[in-house]
Amino acid sequence: MNTNKAQKHLQFIRGVMERSALYRRALAGIYIFIALAGLSAGGLGFFRGPTDSTAFLAYWMGLAVLIVLLATGFMGFQALRAGEPFWQGPVPRIAHHLFPPLFCGAVLGGACLLRNDAGDLFWLIPLWMTFYGLGLIAVSAIVPKGLLGLGWAFILAGLTVFSLLHVIGEIDLPKLHLIMGATFGAGHLLHGCYLCFAESRRDDS
Repeated sequence: MNTNKAQKHLQFIRGVMERSALYRRALAGIYIFIALAGLSAGGLGFFRGPTDSTAFLAYWMGLAVLIVLLATGFMGFQALRAGEPFWQGPVPRIAHHLFPPLFCGAVLGGACLLRNDAGDLFWLIPLWMTFYGLGLIAVSAIVPKGLLGLGWAFILAGLTVFSLLHVIGEIDLPKLHLIMGATFGAGHLLHGCYLCFAESRRDDS
């Protein structure tokens, strides 16, 4: 291995180790925030949400964009408060690994938004879950603490939802709101609580 590359690799590993506590705490808050947003959006969608596929897609895709922006801002605030440069160390690598699956999900969502066919939701929603799970698995090589398990949980959830939707057949949009809210909300809530518990035990030890 080239000496310069080896030194850069060691510096990256050292930076991850030094910033591990910062990113664990930041991720715990982000996951709990995403969980609350997902559960709230699912409940609101079930009771008063959009009643056609176009509005459904705009509703959830808009929420996803808002969450990404707020989560990025939260991580930037955490880094600033800790005196760490934001766009350095693990953050660019995380973005690099997450971007491809999220981009694929956004493109497919945009295509379905233009088609305005409710039947597209039966395969798009499971694909969103699967793409997100693949992104988490890719990031798990950089940020540990259960992301690999969470990624597989989303992939399995996507396959399960795909099977159920095609076995059950027709299902109304309010129930699809509940599926989205329960999957993305509950998954992030459990992982956020796990990170908080793991970090509190680390602090006590």
